[in-house]
Amino acid sequence: MVDASQEQPMTVQERMARYKEKLAKRKQAKTAKEEAYEKRKEERRKKRLAKADATQAKIDAANEKTEQALKDARRARKEKKKLKKLEDKTLNAEHGVLLEAEDAFQKEQDALEERMEGYRQKLADHKQKEADEAYEKILKQSELKRQEQAEEELESKQVEQELQEIRAKHEPPKPKKHSKKKHYTPPTSSSSSFTIQKNYSTTSSRSTTTEASSGPAWANPNFLRNSKTKQERRMDRYKVQEQQAQVTHQKKTIKSQESATKLKQQELQQAKLRSEQEAHARMKKLRHDAEEQWDQQETQQLQEEAAQKTANNNNNKMEDKAQKHAARATKAAERRKRHQQEAEEAAERARQEEIEAQTAIADAKARERAEQEQLEHARQKEHAKLAREEAKLREQANQKAQKEQAKAIAANQAHKQDHDPVEEEEDEEEEDEDWEEKEKARFLAEAKLEIEKRNKLLEHKKAKEAKAKEKAAKAQEREDARKAARREFQQAALSTAEDASTPQELLELEAEGADGDEQVEKVLEDLENVRECIDLLQHKLEKVHNKEQKKLRRIEEKMLQYQYEIRQEERSQIVHYTDAELADKEREARETKEIIETLRKQNHDIRKDKKELKKECRALYAKNQRMEELTKTAEGHMKQLTSVDKDQMEKEHYWEDIANKYKKAMAKHEEALAYRTMLAESERRMKELYVGAEAKIVYRFQNMCDDDALVLEVGAIALGETPEGEDEEEDTTILEKMFQEFQG
Repeated sequence: MVDASQEQPMTVQERMARYKEKLAKRKQAKTAKEEAYEKRKEERRKKRLAKADATQAKIDAANEKTEQALKDARRARKEKKKLKKLEDKTLNAEHGVLLEAEDAFQKEQDALEERMEGYRQKLADHKQKEADEAYEKILKQSELKRQEQAEEELESKQVEQELQEIRAKHEPPKPKKHSKKKHYTPPTSSSSSFTIQKNYSTTSSRSTTTEASSGPAWANPNFLRNSKTKQERRMDRYKVQEQQAQVTHQKKTIKSQESATKLKQQELQQAKLRSEQEAHARMKKLRHDAEEQWDQQETQQLQEEAAQKTANNNNNKMEDKAQKHAARATKAAERRKRHQQEAEEAAERARQEEIEAQTAIADAKARERAEQEQLEHARQKEHAKLAREEAKLREQANQKAQKEQAKAIAANQAHKQDHDPVEEEEDEEEEDEDWEEKEKARFLAEAKLEIEKRNKLLEHKKAKEAKAKEKAAKAQEREDARKAARREFQQAALSTAEDASTPQELLELEAEGADGDEQVEKVLEDLENVRECIDLLQHKLEKVHNKEQKKLRRIEEKMLQYQYEIRQEERSQIVHYTDAELADKEREARETKEIIETLRKQNHDIRKDKKELKKECRALYAKNQRMEELTKTAEGHMKQLTSVDKDQMEKEHYWEDIANKYKKAMAKHEEALAYRTMLAESERRMKELYVGAEAKIVYRFQNMCDDDALVLEVGAIALGETPEGEDEEEDTTILEKMFQEFQG
């Protein structure tokens, strides 16, 4: 007190000026701090908004990608369904075409067999007719011969009677003595002289007319010779006419047969051409359909490969993103740990400084207590009043803060989109980062499990492929051995190389068509069944061929037997043919041989056509089997694609769930930020009120106190200056501690 009184006391004006200068400096520092704080706050808000916009853009891009992938998958599924329907239609159409071709071939074969049977029946009927006609001719000739013999006998008897009558009329009286005159006896009837006696009745009228002039006709020595020559001439003429009629009839029959054979040949050729054209058209159509189907399958395979590539690329991108996200999360966690360590160190330093400041303050207070014992009672009263006022002010501020908080909550709920987010605190950021780390760890674990599953599936598939290849190699060895044995058997059994090559080609085609690794055993069983069917068909063909050869041999034997019988009958009847008749017969035999040869050639051609049609049917059957196997493989690819699509859909649903969770978390964080901004604003206002009340109290104390030193000390403390050269940070640490306690 003595030192203070010796110094020159400061006037109130000087104190007020100094106090005002300090207040102005403090206000400038405070405004500068607030401006810096507002700038940092605005920058953080902009960064947060940019980050939120970037995350929202990423989420929107991911949603668009997922929607596009879903649309592409649906479109691909629809296209696959359409392709499957088209394949089913084409397969049904091809199956129907094959059935129609088989039916048409069977009908044509039946028609050809019916025609051949009718033609054979006609030949047999014609031969039977010729035999019947020849037999009837022989019977007629025998009857005519008998009639002629009977007529000749009657005529000879009549001639003998007439001769006897003539002799009786013109016979001179017999002498008593026996005369040695020669007596003429007419020739007896026989088979050799029936022609002479046949025309005797015609010449008898002439002989009776000439009896009066030239004597009796029988007395003429040239009578029998002339009559014989005339009858022979007539018979020769009659025979020549009959032969000419037979020749003309045979020519007509031969011409009619030739025309009929030509018509039949033309019909057969037209039928062959028609069947060949239809078969070529069918084969062209089937080839065209098969090429179109192969092109469709190739395009489908390319689309499937492209979809698989895109899916793999997307998976790789997702894995890369997950890895990058995990790396970022680890870096953020390390950064967070560093910040926590720094904050803990700073907190420890602040605590030590606070402890030191408290000890210094306690020492100063202990020193000052002796000097301020007189003023303690008054100070306590004033402090009590001030405490009551502060409590009232705090209650009022709390009520106002609650009202403002309720209003802010309502405004936040009504205008969530217009709300500007404020800076988040470290604990919330840590919670968000912890949640993100958990989600990332979960996603990485799921991705690792999926990768392990894929690797296991690939290994299992490779093992299956290796086993299937081993089985296929063994089956190929067995098949080669069987083929070699089959070739030897076919070379020994079959005559032509075509018949020997067709089953082998079928087997090779069927072996090439079996692409599925898992269906090798089924294909081998099908090959064995096909081989058995081919053996049965070849056996049946050989049987049919042998039967037809036997039939032809029987027909030839019958023809030869029939010719031999006819020759025997002709020889037995002692019928001598002329050279012309023999030439006609030889010509007929040659023509019949030519007809038989033409029929044999036609039969051979028909058999060839039949074999070719059977080959085509077998090729169509093999193609149908290949198409069925291709449909099976396509179904397998479709199943794989559907499984991939399901996996992709599950992943998309998973990412959608994650996005929904993220949106919900963002909404919760926005609400928490709103609440915290309200609390910060209320705390700021309370702090301002507290500082104002403190300034008023200091001002009143300075006005009411008489001790200048105490007034200066209190003013310095109010302005933030420490007495006796202490640092300004002590008061700030005390205020911060009080503010933290208030927050707690």
